[in-house]
Amino acid sequence: MNTDGAEPAFRIWGADDIIHGPLDLLSLIQWVKAKKVKPSTWIFVEPAEGWMRAADLPQLKLFFGSHQPAAPAVLARAREMGVTPEVLRRIKVLAQMDLNQLERFIEFIEVLSAEMSDIIVTRGSHGDAMYLILDGEVRARITMDGKESNLATLSSGDFFGEISLLDQGPRSTDVVANEQTLLLKITMNAFERMRKEAPDVALPFLFNVSRSVVTRMRLLTRRYNDSLHFSDIFTGG
Repeated sequence: MNTDGAEPAFRIWGADDIIHGPLDLLSLIQWVKAKKVKPSTWIFVEPAEGWMRAADLPQLKLFFGSHQPAAPAVLARAREMGVTPEVLRRIKVLAQMDLNQLERFIEFIEVLSAEMSDIIVTRGSHGDAMYLILDGEVRARITMDGKESNLATLSSGDFFGEISLLDQGPRSTDVVANEQTLLLKITMNAFERMRKEAPDVALPFLFNVSRSVVTRMRLLTRRYNDSLHFSDIFTGG
């Protein structure tokens, strides 16, 4: 039995019908990574003095989150709008996820359709969601003194509004549909649910979004530096 303040110990009911252990948490995780422990494997937890399925153990949620099947009704509604795990791979930040992860991902999104010239987000409005472009094209614009300046054009596979998942700040631009566009919306609340219920889906998604944002920032910095260089040449600086 585990004493107060001691590290929890785990015993594994193996496929050979032999109880292995006790193991500490790091050793247990190594068994999971080696696929000796599956979501359905029974594990005895000494502090709780009871058996649990590996997938239900809080310490292993990160490894087994996506084994839980997505709700059939959610998948059915998504399929009606043409959203399947295979189609989701068109989006760059989802391309490396496996089938189970993509099915779970569908649970946390809203599918929206925008017609040409529809305003999807408005500059200055409260941001509480990001959008993935499944099909179609949008533009980010700023309108000043009645004149529209286009800042960027985004198409299938791109995303926008990701900063709203972090700070819920005001939108920095309008985003308008250039044509009929199919969008996936992820609210901050939905992402929080994803993080708690399917961390093995949320973490790679957030990592890929962050990596894409860094790439954008580097590109913008390079363009800015190039513009300064050309300005110096033009002015003789």
